[in-house]
Amino acid sequence: MCSASRILVQSGLEGKGTGRRAGVCGPHRFSRINAKVHSQLPTRPAQSTLAPMNWHRGLLLAGINVAIAMPGVVRESMQFWQNTAGSVARASPSRVEYVMFQEGVPISLDPCNWSDLGHSRLIEVGGFANLPTALLTGWHDPCLTQTRLGRLSARVVGGRNHSAEVLDCLCLAILISTQWLLVGGLPIIQPKRWWLEPGALITASAAIAAALAIIPITQSLARIPALFAGLAWLWYLALLLWVPVHLAWQSTLHGLRRLS
Repeated sequence: MCSASRILVQSGLEGKGTGRRAGVCGPHRFSRINAKVHSQLPTRPAQSTLAPMNWHRGLLLAGINVAIAMPGVVRESMQFWQNTAGSVARASPSRVEYVMFQEGVPISLDPCNWSDLGHSRLIEVGGFANLPTALLTGWHDPCLTQTRLGRLSARVVGGRNHSAEVLDCLCLAILISTQWLLVGGLPIIQPKRWWLEPGALITASAAIAAALAIIPITQSLARIPALFAGLAWLWYLALLLWVPVHLAWQSTLHGLRRLS
């Protein structure tokens, strides 16, 4: 047994040019042999199962989507306050709501009540491309009466005025940036083809839809890629629910195998 160990030690150390012979056999000698053998084996660094935060990708997608969504929101707000000439902000609440009676029917001079403002195609594209933010806030309404974020902004500022509209747009920009910083920086899946990742697919669809929306001839076609962006968000939310369940199931199976 001692001669065999000396032969193994000599064959392992001669490759390094040591040429030293093994000493006396014993427990301490075997422990030193095992330490040398393990130190010469190639080691593989431990890999974490959680992907680190990709700040570059998160900031890139956040910047692209803010640049796609916010110009339409800001333009709609500016057009509303220019068309109304600030009448909503200057008039008192009682005058805005009911200013005169004709045959017992109250007539309101608030443009948000009697004018069909509608929404531009670019606003619709932004809503589909930022579906979680749109569902959370109600997206955008220049009157600040139809959305939860608009009513909250008017309540914080103290009325429906230009300052409340600025606060509404600023909150939307912050929510969109935070949303895409998380979606882009922490991708759920990393497929071989980039367009199979939900964040990249949503951003590409939103960019195509926005390009079609700003051209009058192709405005009606902008709904098609915008719809793809909305469906990709549903896919992303489904993956967001499926991945933790899948990881928990794999962990349970691994624990059962260890017990058996």
